[in-house]
Amino acid sequence: METIVTELPRETRVLDAVVSLVDSLLDDFDVVDLLTELTEQCAQLLDVAAAGLLLATPRRQLQLMAATSEKIHDLELFQLQADQGPCLDCYASGQPMSVADVQTEAARWPRFAAAAAEAGFASVHAVPMRAASTVLGALGLFGTGLGELNDADRLVAQTLAHCLRGDPAGPPRRRLCSPTCTPR
Repeated sequence: METIVTELPRETRVLDAVVSLVDSLLDDFDVVDLLTELTEQCAQLLDVAAAGLLLATPRRQLQLMAATSEKIHDLELFQLQADQGPCLDCYASGQPMSVADVQTEAARWPRFAAAAAEAGFASVHAVPMRAASTVLGALGLFGTGLGELNDADRLVAQTLAHCLRGDPAGPPRRRLCSPTCTPR
């Protein structure tokens, strides 16, 4: 007898990801492993090919914490070194960004747009990771095809990022950012 395997509905997979991330916060966890899980969940659940996460230090310097691939690792580092790109703008403004065609932003981010295209990414998106009014970092989402991040995907990405914000006033092992982070 042949067993038929059906894929779980998206809603079930999203809720499973939320439960997994929240469960990790309730136990001892390795921050890098947890942030890597976040980026991997985003790449699996959203209409994007890859994801990366930049997190602010107490001095508000962004640093790369997780990436789904070497290509994204390099592109996120390039974004930091070039001081331009969607994650930096998202962090600075505290607002989500969705760029359907990265080449349309070549005037604003000339070096980043060229690097993204060279890496094979046509669309770029970013959502802020925040705790109340404090922006802790930015979750970068990268697509190989042209297109906006739809509202449902933006909401899922924002929800997953919010799951990990931690309790800035809580015990140090639960903090993803120092309580001295400055609100944006």
